[in-house]
Amino acid sequence: MERITLPQVISFFSWLYFDHLQVDDVLFKVHRYLLTQSSSVFRDMLEIPQGEQNQVEQQPILLTGDSVEGWSTFFELHYRDNPWAPPPTFSDQRMLALLRISHKYCMIKIQDEIITRMRLSASRTDQLINLIVAADIIGSKEIWRSTVEMLKVTKPIPTFEQSKLIGLEATYSILSDAYLHLNSIHQSCPPKW
Repeated sequence: MERITLPQVISFFSWLYFDHLQVDDVLFKVHRYLLTQSSSVFRDMLEIPQGEQNQVEQQPILLTGDSVEGWSTFFELHYRDNPWAPPPTFSDQRMLALLRISHKYCMIKIQDEIITRMRLSASRTDQLINLIVAADIIGSKEIWRSTVEMLKVTKPIPTFEQSKLIGLEATYSILSDAYLHLNSIHQSCPPKW
């Protein structure tokens, strides 16, 4: 009986392979194509020859310092039951978790979309606070400054929890502006005694 040699078709479709990502004690099974199309970091990492594919599938990619919430949000966004439905709406906390991983792994399109959505919806104090946190995550001084200025105009006094989120510099900037405003009101209204 003659032995038939099949062409290496699987190697042609290597972008279809599954990879396992481990975040804390959670293991995600994800299409390699999704990772490489979303992230230049994963594209560079996964294009390095890894030997036989079976060996790679057995070894999960350990993602230290990441949150399960961020990766769950990423996968919920990409693996939806109805691809024609509008994108899901996530809480600000989930958006910040997704922003952290999108920034860390250079997912520029996702990062830009999150910032755009947060900027467009930033009307309440808590949303502005979250936008300051987002600016810190991506290292944008421009977004940070403009958001602090917006908070100064609305004249809120950040709560202790909000102050912990935005940091000392932002809290000081907001409070010093509020103090100057109150001081100017006090000087323009002399006591009536």
